[in-house]
Amino acid sequence: MTEAEKALIAEIEAEEILYWYPTTRIDRDLDLWYERDYRKLGIYSVDHFYTKRNLRALARLWHEINQVPDERIKRMLQFAFTSIASTMTKMYRYRPARRGGITSGTLYVPSMFKEMNVQGTFDSKVHSFCSLFANRLMDANAVVIATTSATDLQSVPSESIDYVFTDPPYGSNIIYSDLSILWEAWLEQFTDPSQEAVIHRRKKSNPNTLETYAALMRQCFAEMYRTLKPGRWASVVFHNTDDRVWRAIQQAVLDVGFELINALAFDKKQSSFKQVTAEGAAKFDIVLNLHKPVRGPAEVGIRPADDLGVFVIERIEEFLWSGPPPEYRTTQYLHSQILRQFLNGNLLIEQITIPYLEKLLPSRFRKINDRWYLQREAIAPSGYGFLVRSETRAVAWLEHILVANPQRTSDLRPQWQIATLGAGSRIKRTLEELLEENFWKDGATGLWCVPTAAQREILKRRRVKPQQLRLDLEIESGPQLDLGLR
Repeated sequence: MTEAEKALIAEIEAEEILYWYPTTRIDRDLDLWYERDYRKLGIYSVDHFYTKRNLRALARLWHEINQVPDERIKRMLQFAFTSIASTMTKMYRYRPARRGGITSGTLYVPSMFKEMNVQGTFDSKVHSFCSLFANRLMDANAVVIATTSATDLQSVPSESIDYVFTDPPYGSNIIYSDLSILWEAWLEQFTDPSQEAVIHRRKKSNPNTLETYAALMRQCFAEMYRTLKPGRWASVVFHNTDDRVWRAIQQAVLDVGFELINALAFDKKQSSFKQVTAEGAAKFDIVLNLHKPVRGPAEVGIRPADDLGVFVIERIEEFLWSGPPPEYRTTQYLHSQILRQFLNGNLLIEQITIPYLEKLLPSRFRKINDRWYLQREAIAPSGYGFLVRSETRAVAWLEHILVANPQRTSDLRPQWQIATLGAGSRIKRTLEELLEENFWKDGATGLWCVPTAAQREILKRRRVKPQQLRLDLEIESGPQLDLGLR
């Protein structure tokens, strides 16, 4: 850098900026503070994310855009401006060998940043938008873009949508209102955090809790259900390592009437910032496939009209709730189960025939590929064997997975979320808790495996509280033994 350039930079730093620019504070109330104390970087407000000369250029550009008399053109130029608002900051990484960029999902300021040219970047963005509209890729009749809340889609008629694909917020993974603060500050329009479907981590005033998040998601799914045509499908992409959030999503889906058919692991290939840096972060997303049932007399089926029908329905429900594998869900197998219960109770069985069951079962159960399922029961994808319905089966499932292939928590996570579909509150403990209690983690590799006999003894002793261990030792060896465990 020449002396003249240094002098110019010093002059720019000293001069006052003549045009308005945002000075929205980055306060401790924001979840951003959970990741980093921005005061250590000299950042106390939005304008501190910019160098002085870039802030000067942006302020002048924003002023000129807002003087445009044509409202439609002005909006388009504002759109182009906000699309570069974060690129012009100190968050743009400097990379000697390749292109830089900002880190998504966070407001990360690198140790070395590259100052981008405001005019050149804006001109390039406007040119791209002009090409887009010239090719009519954004035909007004082809797409509708709305900035309304998904909890209240009044503009969308009921039963008018053929398919829904949605990628909702994942609990507290990303706080979108905080990440939007740069362009929202320029627009002077801010997200209402109380209506944001996230779980706040550090907000001091009226934070959104898991319960708030679940209620908002339930409203969103209710609107999705209302607008979807009967018999059509919705896919929901999900990614979170907190079992509580996972169950809240499942419950919200079922509460509004969707049938949770199955879930599949979805590898997007390109990992996010947190997937790369956070230990235990899930490496795959989960896609929930939901079905809106067709309601009507033809779908209701025959309701059991006597005690015999009620008895049969209740016994089959109990059996299916246990999560049996597909081969135990045929009409023939269910018939044998009912006969066994009748014989054990010395009850008459003449009426319990396979045709009788075939006529009765559609009233309360779904038949898929000649297998019977509960109305809202998820179906295990190929390769998963069975779905987990209790903590005992969860441990058995983990042992089945790990005995042949030790894995890290991040690799187990998507398999666990698929296997526990519909388990709800019957599984109280999280995946991490079950692993810590029942399996062995290799300190060098981080892989979980089925413990040896010696390792099981160590795990057993870990589960015993120190006071209980001291009492056990005193009973076994006498009160004179003192190992300092008090």
